Amino acid sequence: MVEKWINAVNEFLENLPFKKDVTGVLITGSYVTGKPTKQSDIDVQIILKDSVKYRERGNKLVKGYLIEYFANPAWRHEDYIKEDEKDKRRVNAAMFATGKILFDKTGKLKELKKKCTKLLKTRFEKMPKFKVELSKYALWDVIDDIKGSGKSSKNLKMQYYLGLNAIIRTYSAFLRIDIPKPKKYYEYFSNDKSLKKYRFKPFPDKLFSKIVLQSLNYNSITPLEKLYNHVIKEMGGFDINDWKIRSPAKNK
Repeated sequence: MVEKWINAVNEFLENLPFKKDVTGVLITGSYVTGKPTKQSDIDVQIILKDSVKYRERGNKLVKGYLIEYFANPAWRHEDYIKEDEKDKRRVNAAMFATGKILFDKTGKLKELKKKCTKLLKTRFEKMPKFKVELSKYALWDVIDDIKGSGKSSKNLKMQYYLGLNAIIRTYSAFLRIDIPKPKKYYEYFSNDKSLKKYRFKPFPDKLFSKIVLQSLNYNSITPLEKLYNHVIKEMGGFDINDWKIRSPAKNK
């Protein structure tokens, strides 16, 4: 029996004004990887002919389902994946690796899915030494700002969580692994098996994970300082006194 949401997607695709340019369709998100809620939309990745001169993103209500669609030629997705790699993210790669192919006229969608699945099994490139030093300075600056705000600051809680996210993202990049969005931090760092479907590897530093879980409920900045000290130690240490970094000057 065909699920109702599939019928909604088929109707949506049948009425696409640029249907003649479509070569493949991939369904991603909770409708294929998890349990969708009433608020969940249906994410549809539409692959266009390589010759098209446009891309399109939009939303459409069909049979009571909100369909969010992204139409791009396959080569544009290759660019997105490369851009993600530079930012130490694999959002697009995970999307294709875990998505469900509805049809694929040229085979490019199947090829992209295979490539992304393979990519998720590898680690990011090693962070250059100068980037490591700049990252440690950036974290020191974050913690220093939080300490300087004082307990009475109305912005302290916001600063705390922004700082927590900065530490988590920086350390993950240093360890060369991808992690989920902040809304999934608790599940990820508590090693919830439900995230395996998204192809995330377990976080390798168990002590860090433990401190992160302690830090998620704000009471004081103590857990954040503890997390910062642990990360700085693992990244080779840091002393603000006489800190400097030299890099090549480039001509305009």
